[in-house]
Amino acid sequence: MSTPSKTTSFPTNIILTAGLSILYVIIVTWVSTTVATYLLPQKEQHSQNVTVLGDDTVLIYHNTWHRNISDVYYTTLDGEKYILKQNEVVSNGISLIGETQKYYQSLTPFTPSISIASLMGKEQKPNYWYFIYDSKLHSTGYFVAYHPVTKQIIHYLGQNGFQNSIPTPEEQFPIYGTATNQLLTFLLMDESTYNWNSYPGIPQSTGYQKYQRQDLFRDSGLLLTRKGAVKQINFITGEVTNFLDRSDILSMKLWRLPKNHSPENWATSDREAELVVSFRTPESVLTYGLLEDKSFQVKIPEELHKQNFSLHYLKGKQLLYEVMERDLQTGKYATDLYWADYEGNITQTRDDVIVNYYPNDLDIQKWIIAGVQPAPLTFLFCMLTVPVEQIKLQYDLSTTEAVMKLFQMSLPVVILLLVISAGLLFHYRSYAKHKNVKPRRWEYGFILLMGPFAYLILRWSLKSHPVSTPASQRNNSIEILRPLLKPVSETAI
Repeated sequence: MSTPSKTTSFPTNIILTAGLSILYVIIVTWVSTTVATYLLPQKEQHSQNVTVLGDDTVLIYHNTWHRNISDVYYTTLDGEKYILKQNEVVSNGISLIGETQKYYQSLTPFTPSISIASLMGKEQKPNYWYFIYDSKLHSTGYFVAYHPVTKQIIHYLGQNGFQNSIPTPEEQFPIYGTATNQLLTFLLMDESTYNWNSYPGIPQSTGYQKYQRQDLFRDSGLLLTRKGAVKQINFITGEVTNFLDRSDILSMKLWRLPKNHSPENWATSDREAELVVSFRTPESVLTYGLLEDKSFQVKIPEELHKQNFSLHYLKGKQLLYEVMERDLQTGKYATDLYWADYEGNITQTRDDVIVNYYPNDLDIQKWIIAGVQPAPLTFLFCMLTVPVEQIKLQYDLSTTEAVMKLFQMSLPVVILLLVISAGLLFHYRSYAKHKNVKPRRWEYGFILLMGPFAYLILRWSLKSHPVSTPASQRNNSIEILRPLLKPVSETAI
C-alpha cells in the first residue's frame, strides 16, 4: 500500500522553485548573449541624423560600425556622398517636447523609489548640491547642500528658499519624475545639463566656475516645473523667482546660436556663437540671450503644435523642423523635414529623409518569453506586465484594454505550456507510484502552474518508502526457513 508523499513542505518548494526559475533565466540569458555576441554573425549598426552647414545646406550624418570597424560620412538629401571642406562646421538641431504629459506617460520609471541628480554649487568654495525627487510621473523634488570637507548638510532649498529641514511636498518643486533621456532637460546649471537619469555621485568642478561670469549662471540656475513655470534659483542667497512671467513652458534647451543663423542685428558681439536658452510653448519657441539682455520669438507651424521636433535656425529668418513620425504597428520610424519662416508659414516639406524599421512583433516575443519562462504562471505574469506600455502606445489602448489584448495573444502559448505541464504531471505521478508514494493534491496544481521547475524540485525532494511485506507471507517464509534455524547443539549430537 502506498503512503502519503513526504516531499518538502509547500513553502520550501515555492522558495526552491523560485530559485530554480531565476537560475534558469540567468543561465539562458548568459548562453544566448554569448552565442549572439561571439558565434552568430554580427549585423552592421547604422545611425543617422540631420545636420546643417553654415550655408544652410542640409546633410545626413551617417555612423556605421561593425565589431571594431566604424565609418563616418555625410550624404545630401538625395543620397549623394558629401565631403566636408576645410573649416566647414555642421550643427545639430535643438530637441523640444510638444505634449509633455503624453511624453512622460510613455516612459517607465528609472528607479523604483527616488532619484538623485548631482551638481556643483555656486559658492566661492563650491558646496556639493543634490536634487532629490521621487521617480513617479507627478513628483516633487528639493535641493540639499553638503559641505565639501565635513560632508555635513548645510541647508535644504525648496520653493521658499533655504530651509533647515527637508521641505514639505507643498514646499518642494513640482516636476515630472519619470525617467527620460537627453531629449528634455529639467535643470540648467552653467553650461552643463542635468537630466532625469543622472547617476548620483560627487559633483565635479566644471572649469567655468573658475572665472567671474557675468551671465545668468554666475549665481543661479533654471528649473522647469511640472506646471510649466521656469524658476530661477539663486544658490548663493536662496532666492527663488519666476524667470518667465508665464506657465505654459513645455521644455527648454541651453545651446549656442551661431552668429550667422541669428536674427539680423540680434548678435551685438564678435563671438561666433551666443549662449542662449530656448523655451518651447504650445505655439512658439522663445530664445533668450544669457550674456546680454535680449530675446526673440518664432511661431511654430500649426500642424506641428503637438509634435516633438528638433529645430534648426537658418539664415534669413528661416527655420528647419525635424520631425520623427512613428508607426508602432509596423515599426517604421521616419524623419520628415519642414522648412518655415519665423511667422510659422511652411515653405517646403520633404518626407522620409531617414527611414528605419524597429518592429515590435509580440507574436515572436511571446515565444522568446516562453523559452525564458516555460512555466505557465511565470510566463503569463511576464506577458501581462512587461509589454503593457508598449501595447498601450501601439494600439492606443487603456491599461485594462492592453492587459486583455495581451491575455488573448498569450492564450496559445499558455495552452501549450499547460499541455507540457500536464505531461510532466503524469510522469511525476508514475514516478511517485514506482516509489510507492502517493502525491498530495497541491503537488499536482503546483506542477501545472510552475511546469518543469516544480516538476524537478518535487521529484528531487520525493522520498520513497520501504515496501511492506504482508504478515501471511512473512509466516510462510519463517516455516520454510525453520529447519535451517535448528540450534547448533542438536546437529552436533
